Amino acid sequence: MKHFKRIILWGLLSLSIQFIGFFYINNYYLAKGTSNMKIKKVEKKEEKKSNVDILVPEESQNVAVSFTGKYLAYNDEKAIDVINTLTGEKKKVEAEKGCTITYYTWLSNQNRMLIGEKMPSGNGGTVLKLTYYDAGKNEKGEIADNDGERVNLAKVNADSSIKNIATSLTNTTYVKSIQTGNRSSLYRVNIMHDINKVETRSHIIGNIKVLTREDNLLYEDITYKKIYSTEIKNPIEIPGIKNPNILGVDNEDTIYIGDKEGEKIKTIVYGNLKDSPGSWSKISLSNPVNKEDINVTGDGKVYINAKLEGILKDAKSGEEVKYEGRFLQIYKGGIASSSQGKLVKTKID
Repeated sequence: MKHFKRIILWGLLSLSIQFIGFFYINNYYLAKGTSNMKIKKVEKKEEKKSNVDILVPEESQNVAVSFTGKYLAYNDEKAIDVINTLTGEKKKVEAEKGCTITYYTWLSNQNRMLIGEKMPSGNGGTVLKLTYYDAGKNEKGEIADNDGERVNLAKVNADSSIKNIATSLTNTTYVKSIQTGNRSSLYRVNIMHDINKVETRSHIIGNIKVLTREDNLLYEDITYKKIYSTEIKNPIEIPGIKNPNILGVDNEDTIYIGDKEGEKIKTIVYGNLKDSPGSWSKISLSNPVNKEDINVTGDGKVYINAKLEGILKDAKSGEEVKYEGRFLQIYKGGIASSSQGKLVKTKID
């Protein structure tokens, strides 16, 4: 019994000593090191939305918004107007000296655009070139090689212009130029800004799309109504599709192709090049629609634009989204349209 009491007393003594030690450290020793410490709450500054209306002039050409809808752009031959849709701030992006702007496109994952320009050359021809504009930095520059030297795309006939640009996440860019008679040429620009002309199966090329995750370009052969890939020898043949048209490519490299009958699309098929085209999924449209009224998004939705009703309908799920005025474009999370000359944003769930 005495031995048991002795153990209890020693235990209580040990706990008392530890308690006194912790009390001293917390209230005296550590307090000295923090007596002069000041705590400041740091908050991230965000752009505040402006109450100003973003004007979209009816005569505007090539109206397009960046991938999140933060910036809106439209252009003439000499300059592109870029407007911050949150603040209303407007910047004018001018062509390089002696050049005219023939095409531009926003990149799919950042507030940056690639611009196609042309400039007369000394021998009566034309020099095609690529420039870029970073809206976040308000910075415009020329595409240059590793030594900082300007890279011209090609020297071509005077009537040639850049008419399409397609990019992938592999930092590979494809550019289509056309001249009188719609004769087309394709150029490939890699991450090092090396430029090569692409050998194609057709001289009259329609829409072009590059896979998101791979360096693989798809292009339409207008003459023989076929679709080719730069990585596949034979054309992409899909059972039952007679006049294939490239509609889009999503973030998972699923390809969307429409079958055109007359001037309208009546059937949409989609799948991956790694799978047999005969196994691709199919959407039959009850009412054929114009190609430009079909919008494929990065997350794989296929929206049909009913312009007269102001409705976008998902051809896969049947879900509908209403918007105001004239449809402009789908961006990540929303729809851009113009109503009474002003930009309207409509959220998509």
